[in-house]
This record gives sequence, C-alpha cells and structure tokens, in this order.
Amino acid sequence: MHCAADDNDYSDNDIICISFTASAFKRQDTIDNISIGGITFESTEAEINQMFGEPTDNHEDSSHFSSYLYLIDKKWLTLSFNYGHLNIIDLNFGGK
Repeated sequence: MHCAADDNDYSDNDIICISFTASAFKRQDTIDNISIGGITFESTEAEINQMFGEPTDNHEDSSHFSSYLYLIDKKWLTLSFNYGHLNIIDLNFGGK
C-alpha cells in the first residue's frame, strides 16, 4: 500500500494488495489462490448483508478491517471491508 503523507484517510492512497490463501488450513502448506491488485467498491457492509444475507463466518480486527465468508456450493466467497466499504472480493474454488 502506498500511503499519502496525511494519513488516516485511505481514500487518496494507491492500494496494491497481494493475498495468499492456503487450501489446507490445518497444514497451511498449499497455496491455491493468489490475488494481485486492488480496487474499492462503494457498497457498505449493511448493503452487502442485505444482498447476501448472513455470512457463514466472519472475522474482524482492530484496524477496521473485516471479512465475511459465504459458502456457496463448496466454494468460498469472501467479501472484505475496510472502514465499512467493500474493497476485496475473492471467490475460492478450492485447492489441488
């Protein structure tokens, strides 16, 4: 992430993210998904919950970042939010 000098306001930053997903959560030795890039959507958590319903699982941390996971026919859809705005959509089809 490239941060502007001012910065608790992330709206003026250039964001580049690289994420890795391990397919075997107990072993965490296989990477089955690599995402490179970054994009911000204007949908809020409330709007997403209204569209998709309650998530199968969710994770929140103290830095205003939260992820909502939906199990869809043995595939995971992960929607991640920063300060209440959707910024990552990840569809995971499973490992090898």
